[in-house]
Amino acid sequence: MSRIAVWTAAGVLVFAAVLDHVTGAMLGHKIYLIVAGENWAPDGPVLGFAGGALSGTVEAPPDDWSFTDDWIVVEVEVRPDEPYSVNLLCAAVGDRLYVASGSGPDATWVKALAEDPEVRLRIDDRIYLLRATPVVEPAEIDAYLEALVAKYRVNADRAEFIAHNPGAEPPAPLFRLTR
Repeated sequence: MSRIAVWTAAGVLVFAAVLDHVTGAMLGHKIYLIVAGENWAPDGPVLGFAGGALSGTVEAPPDDWSFTDDWIVVEVEVRPDEPYSVNLLCAAVGDRLYVASGSGPDATWVKALAEDPEVRLRIDDRIYLLRATPVVEPAEIDAYLEALVAKYRVNADRAEFIAHNPGAEPPAPLFRLTR
């Protein structure tokens, strides 16, 4: 169950959330407290809320994405004309990086990829310009699931939920991010 509260006092926004969703179920309940001045505006997603354009230094994508094992979520931006960014779980398999929609094919970012597969991925303050390619091959999906289970220490049922839309064929959107 998610609980969100917002207060304002003396021009300061205080936002607190207790989240129990995909990451909460895997990592336990987390309490987030954000305190911001009246001119504060994030340049990307905050917790489970979508954001806009991502800022940072554009760098060439690495040959090895294993460093992403140190990150719980990455930020992905779609729709360059009207930027929309989200926090996503990711899993690296060799030189490949994967993200999946836990909300199925109707997620705004997934629909945007159908029109334009170009994405901006932010990790820390680094931006990587990539292309999202849908993954449908069972062997590649299995490799992703294995990496997801190892990274997040979740049971296979949770990983399958993240990568598959329950009861739907084909699997819910899973994307390989490449140069």
